[in-house]
Amino acid sequence: MGLFSRRKKPSEPTPPAATPPAAEPQPWKDEIPWGTPYGGRELGLPAPLAVESAPVIAEWFVGIFADDDDVDLDFSVRSIADVDSILTHFEERGSERTAEVTAASGFYVGEVFVRHLGFRWVVANDFPHLNVPEALNFAVVSPTSGAYNIVNKAFKRVENGDEDSLAFFAQYIVANESAARG
Repeated sequence: MGLFSRRKKPSEPTPPAATPPAAEPQPWKDEIPWGTPYGGRELGLPAPLAVESAPVIAEWFVGIFADDDDVDLDFSVRSIADVDSILTHFEERGSERTAEVTAASGFYVGEVFVRHLGFRWVVANDFPHLNVPEALNFAVVSPTSGAYNIVNKAFKRVENGDEDSLAFFAQYIVANESAARG
């Protein structure tokens, strides 16, 4: 990606896995100036934007950082801090150039809640009159505590920095869920 210096993990035999396909190369990105907010263009993700695609997009995100020793994306709530760390590299650069990875990070965080807390994915067109880009309209819904537009939150994290921390947001969600479940 060019934004991270990666240290290779020690090689270990890995069983053949169903690896999500890589996104298409996007040479046009060189024409997008840094600092441009995401404007809603079609994203080059390994699967179409759909509720059913959330796990595939999340796994693709994991694959991007699989060789990075400083990142442990194991779908635990703790790993959301690593996602925050990744997105720190995108701050003040605008989310247009990083839209694919930013969206995928939101799908990853949402999948953490789906896998560990029984949430489910929904299309969450919260504000149709605002004409929000399609990629930002995906949320996870708790069986007890409400809906969280987690993909949009990932874009806010890139645009606004630490004040929109995903790790802090995750703590809030877990606390809400614990209180709702009693």
